[in-house]
Amino acid sequence: MGWRHSQTADILVLTPLPEEFEAVRSMIEDGKSFIDPARKHTYWVGRIRTTRAKTLKVALRLSQKGHLATAEAVRQGMGTFSPKLLVLFGTAAGIRKVNMGDVVVATEGYSYESGKVTPEGFLANPRAITTTSNWVERANNLAGHSQWHKTWPVEDPPKVRFGPIISGDKVITDPDNEIVSRFKTHYQDGIALEMESFAFLHAARNYPHVDTLIVRGISDFMAGKEIANEAGSKQVAVANASAFLFALLREADDLASRPDFLRYLKVFSMILSVGLVGVLAARLFSPPPAAPAGSSMEKDTVWSATTPVIKQEGDKTFVKAISEPSISQPSPPLALEESIDMPKEVPSSDMPVSDNPLGTPENEEVRYADVRIIVMKSSREKWRQIEVWVDGSLIKPRQGNEIFSLPQGEHSLEIRSLGHTLVKETISVSNEAGQSKTYINVD
Repeated sequence: MGWRHSQTADILVLTPLPEEFEAVRSMIEDGKSFIDPARKHTYWVGRIRTTRAKTLKVALRLSQKGHLATAEAVRQGMGTFSPKLLVLFGTAAGIRKVNMGDVVVATEGYSYESGKVTPEGFLANPRAITTTSNWVERANNLAGHSQWHKTWPVEDPPKVRFGPIISGDKVITDPDNEIVSRFKTHYQDGIALEMESFAFLHAARNYPHVDTLIVRGISDFMAGKEIANEAGSKQVAVANASAFLFALLREADDLASRPDFLRYLKVFSMILSVGLVGVLAARLFSPPPAAPAGSSMEKDTVWSATTPVIKQEGDKTFVKAISEPSISQPSPPLALEESIDMPKEVPSSDMPVSDNPLGTPENEEVRYADVRIIVMKSSREKWRQIEVWVDGSLIKPRQGNEIFSLPQGEHSLEIRSLGHTLVKETISVSNEAGQSKTYINVD
């Protein structure tokens, strides 16, 4: 499993003691160590599979004993993983209505440290913070199921108890201590004692969107703690509590994050959508692309008597006549920046415009050649608004925008665009046995 710092966990479990940590770690699949790169704390991260085959991402930390260590672990773990459920797991000493090895699910946490010391004695100021009620309800429903322990076998199925847990920063081994008598006076419903629950719940209040759950196993009754531990009471308490926690989490399908592939699919869909929008925008708002350099030249090298073609030789561009007679233009090349279509509309001019001031094709005394004149830019585009002047007269094309009928002989040819002269040459139209080909250089 690849665990990244940017990932979240569904559940964060804190354990004060190493044996408690090991009990929870044994429940986690695909686990591996993870060091928070920002805070340098070490977690064990992995997965728990629910009864409906969903996956819960779990982060586990050995948070150490005491109020301060626990509160800081909550803050740091929330900043690293942003879990949906915070769990405090471990052992506790029994106070009332519990037996050795029982499992306790806290309904609230008390702090016995809160109060005022006076000459008359300690005046307690009881403070309580509740755990998340729906998780207490879930635990209660599971506890009523006699088979819950079979998900994680234990030697002797324990009882599951519900009630407040009292906590403070002292390890108490004397049941006759003044502090213990304080419990009986001010915290009469407390059923277990430990050092972390109140601080855990107090720190979690800074994250109101997060649920809290406290599960403890009863390992002693304060008196004879060391003897009980040597007899294995702590191992039994840890095993029983971890079995119940495991059974409870396996029913928490609602905590399961969406599979990673769905998250990746969503990201991919967003990228694809942005790409499509970009393509459409480019097609709508970009000018038409210029023809690839040389593409039309390669097709136009096949000469035809009916298809007008353009031929490139070095830095010169030639326009071929579409009929057998043609015109030639031996003058120096004209450097043009662009090329455009010749318009159909007649440009405004004070000069008279004639359909064919040089004669008509029906005149039998004069022989004509149909010539296509195209003025090209270096970018293979056509000049627009071209005017063709022959012998001082503006002439219209005979066909389309580019085909002109010119008689044999010498003529003055002038090509204008937007009032500027582009070409002004003397040209000769000849007919050599009807087969000669004459070109006009308009490079």
